[in-house]
Amino acid sequence: MPIALTKREYDIVELLALHPGQVFSREHIYERVWGYDSEGDSATVVEHIKK
Repeated sequence: MPIALTKREYDIVELLALHPGQVFSREHIYERVWGYDSEGDSATVVEHIKK
C-alpha cells in the first residue's frame, strides 16, 4: 500500500535509508534536509518524523 509523504518527509526517509545503521541528531537531519541557511528549529524534524 502506497504511503503519501510530503517532500520533507520523503527527504528524511531518504536520508535515513541511504545511511542504514547510522544515527543522526535532529540538528544534523535539519541541516541536511532544510539546509544550513534555513531559519527554523530542529524540533521541526521531530514533528515530521511523528507523521
